[in-house]
Amino acid sequence: MNLRSLGGVMLYFGMNVLLIWFILGRASAEVLPVLLACYFGGVLISLSPIGEKILYLFAGAKPIPRKDMNIKIVPLLENVLYRAKCAMPSMTGAVRLRFVDDPAPLAYALGRRTICVTEGLLRLPDALVMGALAHETAHLAYRHTTVQLLFGGGNLFVTAFIFTIKLALKLCAVISGAAIFRRNSRATGIIMTVFAVVVHGAVSAWTKLSMAFLCLGRRENEFIADAFAYEIGFGNELAAVLDKLHAPQKSSFLSALFSEHPPVHERIGRLQEMGATYRSY
Repeated sequence: MNLRSLGGVMLYFGMNVLLIWFILGRASAEVLPVLLACYFGGVLISLSPIGEKILYLFAGAKPIPRKDMNIKIVPLLENVLYRAKCAMPSMTGAVRLRFVDDPAPLAYALGRRTICVTEGLLRLPDALVMGALAHETAHLAYRHTTVQLLFGGGNLFVTAFIFTIKLALKLCAVISGAAIFRRNSRATGIIMTVFAVVVHGAVSAWTKLSMAFLCLGRRENEFIADAFAYEIGFGNELAAVLDKLHAPQKSSFLSALFSEHPPVHERIGRLQEMGATYRSY
């Protein structure tokens, strides 16, 4: 895990803890320890095998159902893993393959030792499949996907917490709206409405800021995984599969800020700078 990614995760956790403390912690000295225990309890659960199974559930990932699928994908993964372990002997040897029934040609790493492949990916030429697998193997080798587990455990609690806050604020808005129509409570209703709007905006801005830092680390991880794929001999194959799967991306500042993947052309350009000979123009 690179320092930028780790820093983003730590900042995300720190901001979440401060958010919890600011909203409820000061109100009661007994509330804060309970909230923090629930928060970090969720993180620990996410790092356990239960957390990885929950990821399977949300991703719709299942064991590969067909023999011909296994015959195609398993040797390709073994080839990639052999090269990856030669380059990084500390890498875990137990990598699980899971299948997602999706016509789009995709591969992605989950948890600490799982790579998911779609039906669409299995229909690509072997070279392109290995390029995609090399990239995802790099995420496992560098433990980038551990961030998913950390983020998932913390985010589950924080999402529920923020949802409760927003629900309470909407209730306050309804009450204040009714109060405005009461002559003797008009000032109180206006104050409650303004307070609800300010707190709602602050919570949303706080959440988006922490997400921006997380996305910054994830984009850096993509470049690191690309470089590893090139180092183990799959630079051209990865560039080709990136180019094949490339879809137009929004170029706005906000879309770039909250994107988890860098622009495809930039990724291919970096691979070419490393020495990849892939060309499509």
